[in-house]
Amino acid sequence: DYTACAVLSISFKQALPVMDANVRRICQRLACQREWNRSVEGEWKKALTLVMSKKEPGLFNCALMQMGQLVCKRSHPDCTKCPLLKECGAYKENLTEEIPPKRKRTLIDKTSQVLIFKREEDHRLLYWIIQRKTGIGRSLWAFPRTAVMDQVFSSWIPSQKLAERTHFYTRYRENLLPLVYTINQGCIEETPDIPAVALVEGEGFWATAGELKNLAVPAVYRKIINELIT
Repeated sequence: DYTACAVLSISFKQALPVMDANVRRICQRLACQREWNRSVEGEWKKALTLVMSKKEPGLFNCALMQMGQLVCKRSHPDCTKCPLLKECGAYKENLTEEIPPKRKRTLIDKTSQVLIFKREEDHRLLYWIIQRKTGIGRSLWAFPRTAVMDQVFSSWIPSQKLAERTHFYTRYRENLLPLVYTINQGCIEETPDIPAVALVEGEGFWATAGELKNLAVPAVYRKIINELIT
């Protein structure tokens, strides 16, 4: 349901609210609501449908998800920057750290290398980024990642290593190792040494630093982008 609503609102401009963990957290804090179930979620979806932009529902959904990522964070939310501060029941009751309640869960650990390809064109730096077609995070943008480097690509030497990041999603705790590689070819498809994951995991394009800032990406990739372009 989450993936379908995201695709339909972003690509086909259908007024369907996306209820991911970030949006759900905003709703719970607004209503100072500890418990969450299907009935509550259904009521919130109806409310969001009434207030969302009918011309740009995808933009509305992306803005709300990013507000949850960057402002209404699970821990230490930046309430002073929240446009909904005056309406927030959890803030009024000083319960933002308690709502939503923390759940104990068994996490599956995994490690992935984030492949950041960059090249220069017309005195601008461009970065290869993809929009995932399937699975968790479908329709969001991210750098290609792989669990094991193939034999050919392992001979490449990264031009830069960025800070390791931890990505939490569903039952996973993924340790991300961002590596920057500089290539000279004008198009990534003409570079045979680049692993297939960079080409087939999603639709990609060469983005400027400014374009990277404006793409809808998971929160952990936002941190990687900020480090990359500053």
